[in-house]
Amino acid sequence: MKYFLSTLLFSSFIVLLFSCGSDHPSRLFETPQDMRLQGINGLDEALALISEDHLKRSLYFLASDELRGRESGDRGNEMAARYIAEDFQGSGLTSGLPSSYFQEFKVDIGNGRTSNVLGLIPGSDPSLKEELVVIGAHFDHIGMRPVIEPDTKDGNPDDPEEDLVYNGADDNASGTVAIMEVARAIGKIKPILNRTVLFIAFSGEEDGRLGSIHYLNSALWPLNKIVFMMNLDMVGRLKNGRLHFYGGRRHALMAKLLADVSAKYPEVQPNIALDTGGMSDHATFIEKKIPAIDLHTGKHDDFHEITDSAEKINYPGLTAITKIALELTWTIAQRKDLPGAQWTDVSLSHEDLELDHGILPFGF
Repeated sequence: MKYFLSTLLFSSFIVLLFSCGSDHPSRLFETPQDMRLQGINGLDEALALISEDHLKRSLYFLASDELRGRESGDRGNEMAARYIAEDFQGSGLTSGLPSSYFQEFKVDIGNGRTSNVLGLIPGSDPSLKEELVVIGAHFDHIGMRPVIEPDTKDGNPDDPEEDLVYNGADDNASGTVAIMEVARAIGKIKPILNRTVLFIAFSGEEDGRLGSIHYLNSALWPLNKIVFMMNLDMVGRLKNGRLHFYGGRRHALMAKLLADVSAKYPEVQPNIALDTGGMSDHATFIEKKIPAIDLHTGKHDDFHEITDSAEKINYPGLTAITKIALELTWTIAQRKDLPGAQWTDVSLSHEDLELDHGILPFGF
């Protein structure tokens, strides 16, 4: 009964948080200027909306102890999902589902359920609006783990003293806030997008890409109409300017676009890679023969540790990467010629599917 009452009170808090947008952390950076720019129609104006302060505020919230490490099936994960959905809604995105921003699916942990969060910007070109560009990032992390202190008397572990929160600031609050910020900026220019753009915050990635698998298996959009997928996973630790574009060389046109856009940002030194970069949600699209890339700033000692915290994020670097993601989204959504035939047929190896979770090397 105590657990039920706690859950009920928490659910009531979530509803209040979702409904009271003016007091929500994601709304603290909405300004009168943002409101005046609802009708802007150019990429430069959209880029000007990318805010380092807004990225930082959102990331500190998603990586806070309050969200308990955002593990799928946990109430902190649900709270994160509602935060993202409110941000999508406030940015002018329509729900990516017939009646909801949430695509619920089952998991074998926690309360047994979690949700992807989908926000849509419809295209306007008669011949291209049925084609879909997907921009994704997983928002779940590994949650909380007990600390077991050794018993100094007999050498055996005592009962757990406390649970520590694995906040997952880089993995992957960083990618999540980046796609939220791209959605916020590009939402202002949606009347002139040619293709439809779908933003997906995936859950269940840490449990085996469950969210992206569920999305593609649900056939919400014809797979042959998904022309491109861009994934952002761990983009918060830009070091020496090195940004991986995994899978970028698998598509000749995409490699050129990546190089052209990156050249505008001297603080970023792109590594446009042939290999696919491992087991994150882009791999699910690649398995379906959909062109996909993954943006990644590299593994570090804080990966899947309690030390992956918000104060260690390179916020100027994250801001530059977010602007690159916005430019790529804009260009791919607008460009008339986006031939899928240039995509190299990719077969993912066992090694590919481990890279993101333990094998990705330091450096280059």
